[in-house]
Amino acid sequence: MGSPLRAAPFTHRPLALALASVLALFAGSAVADEEPLAKKEKDAKLETVTVTAERRSSDVQKTAVAVSAVSESQLQERQVHSLADLAGQAAGLTLPSPYINQQYVFIRGIGNSRPAGNPSVGVYLDDVYVARQFGNAFANLPDIQRVEVLRGPQGTLYGQNTSSGAIKIISREPSEEFTGSVEAGAGNFGTYETKGYFSGALIPEKLLGSLALSSRRSDGYAYNYTLREHVNGFDTNQVRAKLQLRASDSLRFDLSIDEAYDKSDNAGPSPLSPHLKDNRTLASWDTETDQKNGGLSFKVTDELNDNLTLKSVTAFRRIKDGQPWDSDGRETYTYFKFYQDVNQRQFSQEFQLLGEYERFDFVSGATFFHEHFDFDRLSAIGAAPTWQFTQSRNEKESKGVFGQLHYKITDALGITGGLRYSREEHILDGAAYSSNANSDRLTQLLSFEGWKQNNSGTTPKVTVDYTFNPGLFTYFTWAKGETSGGWNPAPTNRLDLIQRPIDPEEVTSYEWGLKSTAFDNRVQNNIALFYNDYQNYQTNLSNPVFNGTPVVGSVLANTDSAHTYGAELETSIQITPNWKTSFTASYLKTKIDQFLPSDVTSVADYTGNELPFAPRTSYNLNTVYDLPVPGGDLRLNGNVRRSSKFYTGVENTYQTPSQTYVDLGAFYTPSGTQLTLYVTGKNLLNKTYETQGQYGYTYNAPRTWLAGARYDF
Repeated sequence: MGSPLRAAPFTHRPLALALASVLALFAGSAVADEEPLAKKEKDAKLETVTVTAERRSSDVQKTAVAVSAVSESQLQERQVHSLADLAGQAAGLTLPSPYINQQYVFIRGIGNSRPAGNPSVGVYLDDVYVARQFGNAFANLPDIQRVEVLRGPQGTLYGQNTSSGAIKIISREPSEEFTGSVEAGAGNFGTYETKGYFSGALIPEKLLGSLALSSRRSDGYAYNYTLREHVNGFDTNQVRAKLQLRASDSLRFDLSIDEAYDKSDNAGPSPLSPHLKDNRTLASWDTETDQKNGGLSFKVTDELNDNLTLKSVTAFRRIKDGQPWDSDGRETYTYFKFYQDVNQRQFSQEFQLLGEYERFDFVSGATFFHEHFDFDRLSAIGAAPTWQFTQSRNEKESKGVFGQLHYKITDALGITGGLRYSREEHILDGAAYSSNANSDRLTQLLSFEGWKQNNSGTTPKVTVDYTFNPGLFTYFTWAKGETSGGWNPAPTNRLDLIQRPIDPEEVTSYEWGLKSTAFDNRVQNNIALFYNDYQNYQTNLSNPVFNGTPVVGSVLANTDSAHTYGAELETSIQITPNWKTSFTASYLKTKIDQFLPSDVTSVADYTGNELPFAPRTSYNLNTVYDLPVPGGDLRLNGNVRRSSKFYTGVENTYQTPSQTYVDLGAFYTPSGTQLTLYVTGKNLLNKTYETQGQYGYTYNAPRTWLAGARYDF
């Protein structure tokens, strides 16, 4: 599927200005879907937040899951453009990837920093699973209604690859009345962006539609002395179109098509030697990517009667990506540079039957998932260099059935039981060749075909909840989760390594939560305590030694066992009708209990080490204040985020330092208009944090600002 944005980008660009001018003609008769940020009617109470963490709508304060919801207005105020910008918005969430278009997601210390591997945190776009971390970072379209972050194993309702949690990106449904917005902004480092959203009835009360567009570009905040240009920039164009057919009062059909075209840079490190200034590199490769990703989903919702609803979600998604990577930031081929082609296609089908009765409600269903994942890599190793071309063809098929029932024993006491059974098959074909800079296949080093791995798993869940009074709710959950197994997708010249598949990662979790609402819903406090026991913990090993033979590069492998435990706090306070403050805090302890399985040898034994990407403490303070000013209304948004240091590998050799970021935003709405003028700044203290890795140094983004305007109609 070709990208419509590639042929006619939404930025560059007179089209955005022309579009805004045309739409302004319709503004007088348009009906606003949502008031501008500073014009909403104020109440001295916190809003009721509805989530779909348990596959049905529920009040977050009455939901027996540790879940955080980031609303549409919060996404705007905090300038969330990608998953990385969600850092600090949910307790226990760590987003450490420096790459623009792919994000490693860790919750409570568990995740996966290999985008070609299976994630431990599942990402869902409108009930459709996004299987790979390549291209999972986009969240910039203006139709996103909210983002939900579910913490803890979600294997019963969401399946495999949710052993530590899930992130749900939920977009708006088309509206009956014409509504929408246009937005444009510009900032430092050559940053500019444009957005547009339009929704309304094509056939009143029968066929509704919506269109969301976004384009965002930056020259980059790092400088490459070898290429003599700024790098680490982003260049993304996105579009999503929706149609909703209301065939009857009880039957509805939803079609959604989305596409993203991305030419952002893969962040190049600064070399270990010479030690350059911050965000400087000598990398000889241009690391601009060439990615297309998107998909199509078709959902049928049939309300069978007042109690039962049947849903069907059919979806196809794909990622095609050409990725240059420079691992050491040197001008010469000192260590390791590579180029990889990714071609991933997935098909999924899910059926759900939901029931809601006076004393109980349930969710049941069946799922089918099929994926083709082609992964080719050309590697340059050493100063000579030595070239190697590897290829692999991965096929995965997964089937599952699940059910979860919540029963009210009394008006105050409830119990939930859930179970999912999944079975999957992995098939791997591949080969490795000595090569040259042109990717010519010279001498074959190895080949294999039709290797299979079959796994099955059961992920149960039991929850007991109790409502002490309308403002105090508690629950205790015992649950299991799983992350899929398989193989390392880029085979090396070590056949015995390839023959060793990766076993599924399994977790047993215990969690106690308390959710309270006080002072006439002006204060909310949510607390969660958890303990997770992991078996076959999956992790990266850099240049390991297997059975006495060194392997060059990063390898995904199982360790024997590990555990995590900690506590999380999320607090919201409506101090006055115009002033709201929220605070999150998390404490996390992790440990590898036994590093090496009995049949594996390695260069070292990391038993007792901490898990990577697991900060001991993290905090986030956000405050929003609305005040009238001459000629209009002003909303001020401030955010302070702090994270303690954490290691970047199980070796506990390199670590990211403690970090503190201060962000501010101001949004001004002139009286009598639906126009919002804004200016936002991130990392206002311009703090630079250096992380040393095996091959080079990486740095965070410096101070950035963005000024723009948004018109709602």
